[in-house]
Amino acid sequence: MAIIVTGQSELQALILDLAKWSSRKTVLQTFETGMKPMGKTMAADVRTRVLATPSKRSVSRRGRRSLRASIARATKSNTQQIGDAAILTVQVDPEDMPIEQGGLPALYEGLEAWIHPVFGHRPMVTQPPHPYFEPATRNAERDAVEIAEHCIDIIADDLEG
Repeated sequence: MAIIVTGQSELQALILDLAKWSSRKTVLQTFETGMKPMGKTMAADVRTRVLATPSKRSVSRRGRRSLRASIARATKSNTQQIGDAAILTVQVDPEDMPIEQGGLPALYEGLEAWIHPVFGHRPMVTQPPHPYFEPATRNAERDAVEIAEHCIDIIADDLEG
């Protein structure tokens, strides 16, 4: 990146731009703004993926919300600034799950089969995991790099005028 200054007004504009972008807060806000749409897309992908897992629909026929629907409803994205980092999180918030079901999203995603009672009663049954989160967020690193490069281009374009 080469910056060529030919006059006093260009130099003054460059000084103002450098002052603006030397602020960590301004840079982080640029990255945070770029990440928000990615977070919303990833959360929507997680919701779609969990709702697409196989189901016999027996719970919904009984008038209760299914585990899939509860997980989808509890999936959220959030951006924040912590220190020198703009952070994007996509999570299934256990606090937004029905009472005593906060740990189920992790079991449902899990690496191994899990055992649970049928509708809270015996017999106990084994249920295979249904990975929904990792497949939905698999390309997040690639997308984050693209967003970072775009934000760097925005900053460079502003500095170059």
